[in-house]
Amino acid sequence: ARDLGAADVAVVPNGVRVPEVVAAGVPEGFPTCGGPVFVYAGTIAHWLAPEVFIDAFERARERLGDARLVFVGQGSGWEDLAERARRVAGVELIPAVSAEEADRWMARASATLASLRPGGYDYAYPTKILASLAQGTPVIYAGPGQAGRDVREAGLGAACGLDADQVAEAMVAVASGTLNWVGEERVRAWVREHRSVSASSRAAAAVVRSAL
Repeated sequence: ARDLGAADVAVVPNGVRVPEVVAAGVPEGFPTCGGPVFVYAGTIAHWLAPEVFIDAFERARERLGDARLVFVGQGSGWEDLAERARRVAGVELIPAVSAEEADRWMARASATLASLRPGGYDYAYPTKILASLAQGTPVIYAGPGQAGRDVREAGLGAACGLDADQVAEAMVAVASGTLNWVGEERVRAWVREHRSVSASSRAAAAVVRSAL
């Protein structure tokens, strides 16, 4: 907008719906296992680098107990990811489901996963992070940008670089119960205050009022 001559530009981030209660019920296909269940829900694409979670899961496997890593979604990188997953025990792929069913997956997960490959879309903020937090589930985020800063500073889960070893350690923290996060109700409250539809609407209205 500045390149087109705008003197003052304000960016209001998008918001997500925060339900009154987390999604109930067990989604179809949810693993029955004794260890943690890590869920990546959403688009599978090269620029998101979801393969880092398979590499991390494989490296941490002996320290995760009877764990599962589940990808729920679709996208241009689906087939390549499926080929990679076939070589690692405990990794499952579930085709895209409805938004309501995706909420159940995130609500039941031990932790959800989100990633972003540096150097192309560093400004992006994966919405799956906010959707997971709205269900009261911590997130492991691997990548650059504001998302990582929010996760670290607000205690929303674990944030690290796009590095399989770092992600593996975050998975182990979830499995061992040592993940440093603020808990279900407080992560939901954080989304409600900072990144809900209502919060974004208030921010947009404030920008408009300031310009009058």
